[in-house]
Amino acid sequence: MGGTHGRKKIGLPVWWDWFEWVRPLASALLLPPVPFLALGVAGAFAILRKRPWRKTAGLCFALAGLGFWVSSTHALGRWLEQRWVGPQQALNAQQVAKLKVADNPGTVILMLGGGRLPVQPETGFADLPQAAFGRVRYGAWLQKQTGLPLAFAGGSSSGELGLIGETEAQITAGVLQREYGLNLSFQEGQSRYTNESARIIMPMLAKAGVKHVLLVTHAFHMPRSMRNFEAEAAVHGIGITAAPMGFSLAHESLAASWLPSPTGFREVHQTWREAVGWALGR
Repeated sequence: MGGTHGRKKIGLPVWWDWFEWVRPLASALLLPPVPFLALGVAGAFAILRKRPWRKTAGLCFALAGLGFWVSSTHALGRWLEQRWVGPQQALNAQQVAKLKVADNPGTVILMLGGGRLPVQPETGFADLPQAAFGRVRYGAWLQKQTGLPLAFAGGSSSGELGLIGETEAQITAGVLQREYGLNLSFQEGQSRYTNESARIIMPMLAKAGVKHVLLVTHAFHMPRSMRNFEAEAAVHGIGITAAPMGFSLAHESLAASWLPSPTGFREVHQTWREAVGWALGR
């Protein structure tokens, strides 16, 4: 399925393709560490100017250093997620027990894409990154508990414009079959953004008689996902229930949480990215 076919199917104008190539770059410029790198560059230029600019250079360097430090901490990542996700909670055991397929005809578990990897030399298969695999693993677990059919939405993200080969939907279908012995009942592999996923797969599900969707994605991604999917679901008379996973949990002391770490950087980056995506309507 090519990109042009996908645009025609969801009714997007031709000029949108150009915008879709520019928008990832614009998004990247707003995400850490780029703003702090820009401050550092501004400071370097200021220090080369006349004396009154020296104080400005110092301020730029100080803000850049502070930004680099704080944007790599688990403490800020948790704070941002709590403000972004709000009071959202995972499904509890009682809620999962009520989702048995016999009691919920017309309900599907819909997993959202989270990226893809090229063919791995050790296995010979294209694969999913850790975050995307976490969604698939939770969706497979829910299927084992409920017997509900599985659906998947995701083609390629904005950060993978140069990656060719299988779509994320095709890769996910392979992972589910090899790892869990499960098959996808519905899939779309054309979308690049959450709003595209909703526009493409919801009509597909409605046509198949689906009346309710259990939406699986990370907690930090759920607000934007629910906004897009609820809007599209309302058009087709489909109900949506959030099934968030991958919450950011406190796992270290308060002092340690303010130390830079790869985990902290990832948490800040992904939540900040969601805020940018929300603002851009993706």
